[in-house]
Amino acid sequence: MKDPHPFSSRKLCLSITWRDSSAGSVWHDSCIEPPVNHGMATVFYVDDNARSRRLLSSILTECGFEVIAEADPVEALRRCKELFFDLALLDYKMPSLTGSQLAKQIKFLAPDIPVVLISSYTVLPASELLFVDAHFGHGTSLDDLVEAMRRLTNSKPPSRVSRRSVTAWPDST
Repeated sequence: MKDPHPFSSRKLCLSITWRDSSAGSVWHDSCIEPPVNHGMATVFYVDDNARSRRLLSSILTECGFEVIAEADPVEALRRCKELFFDLALLDYKMPSLTGSQLAKQIKFLAPDIPVVLISSYTVLPASELLFVDAHFGHGTSLDDLVEAMRRLTNSKPPSRVSRRSVTAWPDST
């Protein structure tokens, strides 16, 4: 039986047919788990601001996340259909699609994937957060963001990371 939401599952399933002279054609379904990334959660980070994307990707990698970054939200939506990831981290203000609009599309494709929205706004209207699991706005600490991402993905910090307290990220969007 096919999963109605194939991108919500962490398994890759294939249907294989082979010929067996005694039984005719035989169908065989096989599922495999994607490679384990040693407890590291994979984050799909979408932000049109190159500077913010580089900085936050670097910080998240140092904090033990595997980061797949994309600048264009429309291209990100296309790539969502091809990627395995544990959490979507989306900037709110982007061209062509807002982070909220992209969150809605991601939740349609993969309802079990947590979506975190970051923005330069302290507060967003509730209608912008309908498909978002967490929102972090202006003045939020990176420690709070990372901790929420770990909680949403059930991941643990790597032992090599030295915890640095950062009071707030710069307003870059």
